[in-house]
Amino acid sequence: ALDFPKARAVYVVMNPFDESKIGNVGVEDVAVTRRHWILIDVDPVRPKDTNSTDVELGHATTVIERIKTFLTSHGWPAPIEALSGNGCHLLYRIDLPNDEDIRILLETILRYLAETFNTPHARVDTGMANASRITKLYGTMTHKGPETPERPARLSEIKKVAEPLEITSLDALLRISALI
Repeated sequence: ALDFPKARAVYVVMNPFDESKIGNVGVEDVAVTRRHWILIDVDPVRPKDTNSTDVELGHATTVIERIKTFLTSHGWPAPIEALSGNGCHLLYRIDLPNDEDIRILLETILRYLAETFNTPHARVDTGMANASRITKLYGTMTHKGPETPERPARLSEIKKVAEPLEITSLDALLRISALI
């Protein structure tokens, strides 16, 4: 585990990008050369700038498990399962162009999942569809707020990797977007 105590978290870009197109603010959508991941991020509802409690993290875990079961029942392959430190992630491998149609498709899927699975205690982050999306560098500590016994800093970590890790087909993505 890597810990950068003065950093709230360490982030990486999920999709491949053309380094020659990086601007002053970092990787932007135009620099991404292809879409390799759709990230489903579920965070517990909690006070701003705080680490999640065990109970709050449990709420996110319950929602992410329901989403995984639902997507599997609709023909999606097994994902990578991870903890962000304060919430839960499902990463599905895709291989799609970085264009407006795909951005809209991924936004639609995330919106459908939020409308279907959000609870008063945990919510799907619908802002994860842009091509230059960043996520936690798994294996690093997350310090969203002050660390207390009730609200500890936690390790962001990969919990399970599907073997084999299959690409989610465009047809499987379209089946979910058609439900909205």
